[in-house]
Amino acid sequence: MSETFTGHCLCGALSIELKGRPKRVSLCHCRMCARHTGAPFVHLAVYDAPDVAVTGETYGYESSRGVDRRGCKDCGAPAYIYVEDSDEFEIYVGVLDEPSEFPPQYEIFDEHRPSWLGDIDNVPTYKAYRD
Repeated sequence: MSETFTGHCLCGALSIELKGRPKRVSLCHCRMCARHTGAPFVHLAVYDAPDVAVTGETYGYESSRGVDRRGCKDCGAPAYIYVEDSDEFEIYVGVLDEPSEFPPQYEIFDEHRPSWLGDIDNVPTYKAYRD
């Protein structure tokens, strides 16, 4: 039996179901993610598209070619990023019901990392994208 993880937006109109464990989990410090969420960085669980089911109406926009940022149409809460080239969903871990199940494996865009954020044990950082 495969693990399933669930989540939803702030108002509950948008639901997410994830099959199995993520391919990878990151903290992203890029300015696009920060501006999209209003947070200094984001916590992302990456899944192949066939392992993600989203129900409910979304709003969104293409922030760069093939990168579609989506959220709940009703409450406005950001929920995920769909990356067309890799056919992957980057789910904002904050919308998941069990966020503690998704510890970060690495950090990207370290050049924008807040100076007040202490090091996370055994989590490598990358200046931009992961090597």
